[in-house]
Amino acid sequence: MTRKDYIAIAAQLKEACPVIEDGNTLHLRLAQWQKDVVAMATILARDNPRFDHTRFYEACGLND
Repeated sequence: MTRKDYIAIAAQLKEACPVIEDGNTLHLRLAQWQKDVVAMATILARDNPRFDHTRFYEACGLND
């Protein structure tokens, strides 16, 4: 995979971040989304030993 692929994946994950709903539903959906972002980062890190988790999380909007 290329850097361009990582950027596209992060952009899609950022777009998939849950939006405002009732409080409980949002909390559960946001928790699942966070797990999905972390899982994808783990997979991508296996592909590239120089993978930067922090940078990926920021690109996904996880630290916003």
